[in-house]
Amino acid sequence: MLLLLALHAQGKLNDVYDTCSAILTELGESIPESYNLSMATTVIDETLKMYEDAGEEWLKSDATVDKTLRNTLQLYKAITFASFFCKSHSMVVYFASKAVQLSLSRGICEHTPLSLLQFTAVAIKDDNAMMCYRIAKNALSLRERFDLATQIPELYMNFYGRVAWRFEPFQAGVHKLRQCLDAGLSSGLNSLGLIRKKKKSEVQLNKEVVRVAIAAMKDAADNSDWNFSNKFRLLQAEHLSLNKRHDTFMYDESIESARKSGFIHEQGLACEKAGLYCKDVLNMEKALEYLNQARECYEKWGSDIKVAFIQKELDALKG
Repeated sequence: MLLLLALHAQGKLNDVYDTCSAILTELGESIPESYNLSMATTVIDETLKMYEDAGEEWLKSDATVDKTLRNTLQLYKAITFASFFCKSHSMVVYFASKAVQLSLSRGICEHTPLSLLQFTAVAIKDDNAMMCYRIAKNALSLRERFDLATQIPELYMNFYGRVAWRFEPFQAGVHKLRQCLDAGLSSGLNSLGLIRKKKKSEVQLNKEVVRVAIAAMKDAADNSDWNFSNKFRLLQAEHLSLNKRHDTFMYDESIESARKSGFIHEQGLACEKAGLYCKDVLNMEKALEYLNQARECYEKWGSDIKVAFIQKELDALKG
């Protein structure tokens, strides 16, 4: 998994695909050389029938302790994503379908919800839309059984962005997608913080969360610069700060973008993060400048808690 994370971070999706393919083959999974539309339609129908035969009780079955299954589902998740960029849509359908079939036959785990949502996102069409919607809703309901906090951006993006819009009010979907992107920002910043603190047992997991958060925020910023550009730049700045080898230009871009959009609290957050970064690299003059800006933003926003936190940081720097 570490190799896949490294390749993914470098954007080497063909290598991700080839690596997953080789490992899945070793695990006894079948990887076709090619897959056409007719075959994709057939595997969708087969998967929907398997789900229907398993019934809703399958969702209540005991969680599996099969580590091989859990790792295999992670590989299918990675190869499904990679194939979206370097293979045909029919291949994407194949991998998403096989992941669901595997979980249906061998057990349910924390990777099952995303497998179900990846499948419904690519399988849904007019004649099966209601069933795909039901499957997707059931997948989201598994949040009550598993800790899926790190997967929220991907879960919500697949459900609200690709399935739910057919049946739920558009406004509700937009709100949830905004939650998805906010969750991406929050989880990305939190995970960057954990990596910075070098909690070795969590470093690789949190690097994956950061990768997903930055990718999701980039997509959002490409579609709505006004809403998400400042968030994307803040995540980038925090990611760069892990190596302590950049100046504050990316923080400055985030601050300016938030100011132009009128997001005073997010402007304050970017100033706060810039100030703490400068403090970390012992640039105390810049740290004071940014933290004073952050305090002003939080005062305008009306958050006494954040103002008190920033003032404590300022007092420590001055003292």
